[in-house]
Amino acid sequence: MKTTETRTKNWWKQAIAVFAFLVLTPGVYAQVTVGSNKEPESFSVLELISNNKTGLRMPHLTTAERNKMTTAFIGSPEEGLAKGLTIYNTSIDCMEFWNGKKWISTCDGECIPDPADVDENASVSSCLPYMFTYQTMNLTASYAGDTPDSYLWIVDGKCILDNNSPAYAYTPPTNIVLEEDDLGNWKKTVKITCQMGKDGNIVQAADYEILVIKATKGILSPIYVWALKEGDPDAGEKSDIVAFAHVNLGDENVTNPCDLAGDLYQWGRERDGNGTTTGHFRRNLTDLDVLPNGIAQDPTESFIAETADLDATTGQVLLTSVQYGKFIKSSSSDWRSTPKYDLWGDGELNYSLQTYNPTWKILTNNPCPTGWKIPSVKQWGAIFRGGIIDGTSSSSTSGSTWTWFGTDPVKGYKVADALYLPAAGYRLGYRGSLNYRGTSGYYWSSTAYDSDYSYGPFFNKFGVIIGYFSLRVTGQSVRCIKE
Repeated sequence: MKTTETRTKNWWKQAIAVFAFLVLTPGVYAQVTVGSNKEPESFSVLELISNNKTGLRMPHLTTAERNKMTTAFIGSPEEGLAKGLTIYNTSIDCMEFWNGKKWISTCDGECIPDPADVDENASVSSCLPYMFTYQTMNLTASYAGDTPDSYLWIVDGKCILDNNSPAYAYTPPTNIVLEEDDLGNWKKTVKITCQMGKDGNIVQAADYEILVIKATKGILSPIYVWALKEGDPDAGEKSDIVAFAHVNLGDENVTNPCDLAGDLYQWGRERDGNGTTTGHFRRNLTDLDVLPNGIAQDPTESFIAETADLDATTGQVLLTSVQYGKFIKSSSSDWRSTPKYDLWGDGELNYSLQTYNPTWKILTNNPCPTGWKIPSVKQWGAIFRGGIIDGTSSSSTSGSTWTWFGTDPVKGYKVADALYLPAAGYRLGYRGSLNYRGTSGYYWSSTAYDSDYSYGPFFNKFGVIIGYFSLRVTGQSVRCIKE
């Protein structure tokens, strides 16, 4: 049955009457137009035509009132039957409708979070408040001593509508707006929080801030930091800007920030093997494949590379040697039987990079890709206090602040609010075992110390030792620097 009601005055009274008639009269099915003589469309059960002075006013509820109403039907068959239920939320001044699982705001086509006070018992956390634009950060929302009824994730003030879970995986959108800092880095601090439903009330965690840095997956990208001019601690100037690679060598394709650690090289060795299933630098070595020929033997027994195992020109392990592509366990100080000082650099204590001097064959030995090299010890010092000067993290005079941050086992230093140096630990030379990940960082420089040791910065939460030197048989991190 179609009926047409023509009303120009007090049409809202007829609307109420029609609603009552339809609801209270059993067996009556009608299509109705109120406010005009226009017949309703075939798909309309009710059409309201305004007199250009009035409109339809939806029920007004606060967020608390809405939640109380929602609690009454959640978990019952009515939860699904309530789809399409519509209100005007006076707490956020927006129309909302129930989609069968949650309330959806119609403001600007996006979900606008409810205003809620920060509850100190509510928290959002991740392994590290730092990531790159191609990575995904896993976050967790929690409430001390209790389990919330619902979760609403909010990123930079916008709701994430499809995730009612204590876990959230954040990937920066391709159109994320980054800002350039004074050094030339492109970055943004993203604020992420979570509103949790508890007993019909909403509690909110404080904003968790993640620094997002622009970088490209699969290649080394430059991160710029302040350095003392010419690395001189007496210059008193931080006028140099140097570019370090955004990750440790080996982490170019890591998409989970919690996994940033990198490979562990023995000093002076090239990137040997095929880089995936073989290679002495691999972090995931087993006790079998770290030994020559893959045969389990006494880990304290020396398998040092003798002259016959080495290329006389490059100083590297020969492809035909059983040590090629293996981490050489040795009770000696070096993986070579005879020390060589210029495998990665010029063998001198200076600020220069490895120059492409043809007598060194650096193009062969340098594990960094084209355009990148291993920094000298004084280039490391230039971003701290200059020269080979140690100190607490707060004593940096380069203009690049050193901040210890992260959670176990993902910890390290953030330098100049842009460069992350993970405490990636090291591999013990005579056993091949991993040690101190999340506690200490051991990095190589291109500079040899003497016949047994080479320089490289060491750090932990207590400070930085630029003049640290390690046995060359040790496996340590490599962070390349731009030529």
